[in-house]
Amino acid sequence: MREHGRLILGTLVLITALLLGTGSVAAKVSKIPITGTMTLDPKGPYFEGYRVWDRGGQHHVRGEEMQLLVDSTPDWMDGTMAVVMNVNFDILGPWYFAGPMNGTFVLTASNACGEGTWEGTWQGYLYPDGTMTTSSVGHGTGAFEGTKAKMDTFYPMSPFFGGVGEMTGEILDPHGVCPQ
Repeated sequence: MREHGRLILGTLVLITALLLGTGSVAAKVSKIPITGTMTLDPKGPYFEGYRVWDRGGQHHVRGEEMQLLVDSTPDWMDGTMAVVMNVNFDILGPWYFAGPMNGTFVLTASNACGEGTWEGTWQGYLYPDGTMTTSSVGHGTGAFEGTKAKMDTFYPMSPFFGGVGEMTGEILDPHGVCPQ
């Protein structure tokens, strides 16, 4: 009976230690707010390497490549973003579209933290009024290894027509990769 009580007490101590240990690890993750802008790089590449077709009132694009310039505060994400885009737009008129889009990205940055990339996926929507929204999630490599970036961008006018995207989001940094 006494041995059974020690076993229960030992198990409770072990569970408590594991729970406290997990809590202290989770508390070390830094959430760094980030803001910035995204613009279409006039030097390109853009509108390359893609397939386009229209069918049944829809405009489809697969694999369209373009490059964006990113300016962020803090400067963790200052750099160039290579984007691959797929769209399924409704045709509303000549050069007038609306609908969902998605794709991949590689954001290459070099700053006081070092050199690295964020690689990930994004999804978005082009609205009939010409505004556009995107949401992106990327994982860090190189100097940003172990980080995760989440970004939402609002374009008051499509970047295809010169619109500048207003980015907000956060970087999750569990290892203290870069000082704030």
